[in-house]
Amino acid sequence: GAAFLRDAGARALPPCVDARRWPRLRRRAAVAVVLRPSEGGIEVLLMRRVARARDRWSSQISCPGGFLREGEDPIDGALRETGEEVGLELGRGDVLGLLEAHPERPWHRVADFSVQPVVVWAPSPDAALTLAPSEVVSARWISLTRLTGPGHRHRFWWWWRPAPRWPLAVPFHLARVHDGDYDVWGLTLRVLDRLGERLGGVARPGGAERSLGARRPGAKR
Repeated sequence: GAAFLRDAGARALPPCVDARRWPRLRRRAAVAVVLRPSEGGIEVLLMRRVARARDRWSSQISCPGGFLREGEDPIDGALRETGEEVGLELGRGDVLGLLEAHPERPWHRVADFSVQPVVVWAPSPDAALTLAPSEVVSARWISLTRLTGPGHRHRFWWWWRPAPRWPLAVPFHLARVHDGDYDVWGLTLRVLDRLGERLGGVARPGGAERSLGARRPGAKR
């Protein structure tokens, strides 16, 4: 059931300690990777951001989140942004764990920002979403297996500048997944890939016991 999947997910996400140095870091952000159970396995909440000039995330598909306020920790920031952007009120008791901050090694050394993914379990799978029109165009739940599995992936070239005045752009051959009009790629897809690696079979129907060696309460060994 939903409670078993939640507990299995928490066991697959032990505390994440990031000891990296970020020599160019100027701003910190956090995103909430919100999960819920469904008949097809675990689903994740994604949204389309509004179009804005000079916004690096303009019109992109992402998890709820944003830059942290002064003195705010990543968990509180991710939960606050989720409430503000999609109207989903979550608490620290709903948090399953943290993934490693992005950009990943070695690109964190030249990045001027960091993004901390906070994995959260939606307390009610049927909770209604209330979108902030100034921030969000749309939102939907998508199968985590669809997004992290190989069957729906395509590759393309993308050129990245670590900072606006950086003299050279670095080419990346990236993956993307389409779900209708949602084009999921870049940082969002990398975060979900890392989550899929940690959860293993938990994202698939009936897969939690196989991937974690767990058993349901009362089940025989």
